[in-house]
Amino acid sequence: MAQIANREKIERILERIAYQLAENYCHHKHITFVGVKESGFVLAQEVENYLKPILNIPTEVISLEIDKKNPLTSEIKLSKNIDAKNTAIILVDDVINSGQTLFYALKPFFDMKIDSLDTLILVERKHKRFPIIADYVGISLNTTMLEKIEVKVKGGKISSIELV
Repeated sequence: MAQIANREKIERILERIAYQLAENYCHHKHITFVGVKESGFVLAQEVENYLKPILNIPTEVISLEIDKKNPLTSEIKLSKNIDAKNTAIILVDDVINSGQTLFYALKPFFDMKIDSLDTLILVERKHKRFPIIADYVGISLNTTMLEKIEVKVKGGKISSIELV
């Protein structure tokens, strides 16, 4: 197991992403972060915390529950209804491998009139089989198909990113 990023590096990544978001969302009235449960939700909360002191607009974080092993046949649930026409939506997940999880995570938004929707990923891998592009990326890695990326969470914060 090799560590790709420790907490200190993750904090720098989160701060950089927050400044990118502030630059691109400064004209919006509201931002809703939709974090894919578990690590994606923690990441969404952390990004929101870094963004608040930089950009003075209302934000919220909700979770999206999806069975990552069987996304096609399982129910995909948002923890709260979204007023999509009055908020910018940022779909957040920890790692993008094939793009399958984010592809199916878009399903709840199909019937909404959306102002804007972007994707934010902490670790992007280059093995995509689905047409998903991350708009905001923390780290981009070239790995083998056999290697696995683990995002470790400790105390409600992302503590490290490891290559297994």
